[in-house]
Amino acid sequence: MDTKKHTVWLFCRVIDNFGDIGVSWRLAKQLVQEQQCQVVLWVDDVTALQALLPQVDTTALHARYEGIAVLRWQDEAIAPLLEKVPNADVVIETFACEVPDAVKQWMVGKPVLWLNLEYLTAEAWVEDVHLLPSLQGNGVKKYFFCPGFSGKTGGVSYEQDLLKQSLPVNAAQQQYLRQKHHLPEFINSLHVYVFGYVDAMWPKWLRMWQHGEQRTVVWLAQGGLLQDLQTHFPELLALQQVGDVVRMKSVSVCLVPFVPQDAFDEVLQAADVCVVRGEDSVLRALWQGRLFWWQIYRQDDNAHHVKLHAFWQCCWQQLQSLQAALNEDVWQAFQALSDELNGVLELDDGKRAQVWHTVLNQQAELAEALQLWRKQLWQQQSLATQLANFMRLQLK
Repeated sequence: MDTKKHTVWLFCRVIDNFGDIGVSWRLAKQLVQEQQCQVVLWVDDVTALQALLPQVDTTALHARYEGIAVLRWQDEAIAPLLEKVPNADVVIETFACEVPDAVKQWMVGKPVLWLNLEYLTAEAWVEDVHLLPSLQGNGVKKYFFCPGFSGKTGGVSYEQDLLKQSLPVNAAQQQYLRQKHHLPEFINSLHVYVFGYVDAMWPKWLRMWQHGEQRTVVWLAQGGLLQDLQTHFPELLALQQVGDVVRMKSVSVCLVPFVPQDAFDEVLQAADVCVVRGEDSVLRALWQGRLFWWQIYRQDDNAHHVKLHAFWQCCWQQLQSLQAALNEDVWQAFQALSDELNGVLELDDGKRAQVWHTVLNQQAELAEALQLWRKQLWQQQSLATQLANFMRLQLK
């Protein structure tokens, strides 16, 4: 057995929001804590990391957190820093961010493994691309490592500790977590956590909750979505700081904080239903075992629709193969809301209220179905495990 402690240089360029750094930081922790690697994380926007890890010093060029070396990625200043960190056995570009020329030159003639970690998708093409080598201009092979949902991909991200936890949590644990994270709780209400992007659909959903029969509590995460909703609902201007609550007929909207990554799972557990965004967040919602929707990041030419439908189609196919006790009409109602959330279609007010009612009536059955898919995914090796195994094989 290979017992060498490999050193990984992990490069992350923050393009937008927190998806890139969220995936990179979680992977770095898993490689250190579960795979006994040394990790050097190069990130071009340390402020984004600070949002996930509040103790980060944004003025430091070189620091260490949770056993991970964090360096500021500045192309013009990177060459001298290469001599101050352990030599890499593995260089990973997250999401085709492309390492600086100084790193490409450093790799020449060295027994180093170079990987491009792709975005997570359930699309079929990843099975053909996963682990393909590509000879680069510096004479070094770069391999494509593709996370995915089938056994022919690099798997999905989860911690081994999750397998030992009882998820979803029970009502008493939910109440404890709501108090712990200062999340407003209302009796006989549906608590919906919303961590989403600005979109023209949100005022329509808020009106649906406002005029619905079910009392609904919306935990609205801090960010641009609140400012956008305030232009449609002047009463929401009263939401000025964390903890503020505005009641609008059947819905109460509460402003909650943007939490560090380590607290995110507990906030999802505290909710009854979640709407999340981003690759890291959608997996965390799936792992918690409750009903959720994914507001996927919009791309040109609606390319995100293909990715979104591949994700839920993969889920539905697995549920059918596992003979899940879920009515197809309920699944179609759930999918109609998912499609509207992501701009695939627009429902009229009556249809929106109807499918929402259908989904809520079958909320437990939908959650149980998602838990079956989760169980099937947890039977496959995690992304970090598969990545580490491939590293060890190539570096023998």
